[in-house]
Amino acid sequence: MSILLGPVLLLFAILHLDEFHKAIVVWLLGLTLIPFIITMKYAVFPRKMSVTELTIVGLCLAFYPLILAIIPYYYFKAINNLKNTA
Repeated sequence: MSILLGPVLLLFAILHLDEFHKAIVVWLLGLTLIPFIITMKYAVFPRKMSVTELTIVGLCLAFYPLILAIIPYYYFKAINNLKNTA
């Protein structure tokens, strides 16, 4: 994602230097979303993600600070789930 976004960020920095910080924030938020989705998939490992998990992802996209509270929950759930399956 960062390789593809690099030229776009560079162009945005040249054209809109005063709003460049907004692009960096969106980039960082995208980088935190990827591990969140991977962790959530491991937390529900034997089955596919249900409507409940997808609703939580939608809520995290709508209210992004919520992701900071939910990542540890799904992380420890994924660790326990993988220990039980191994």
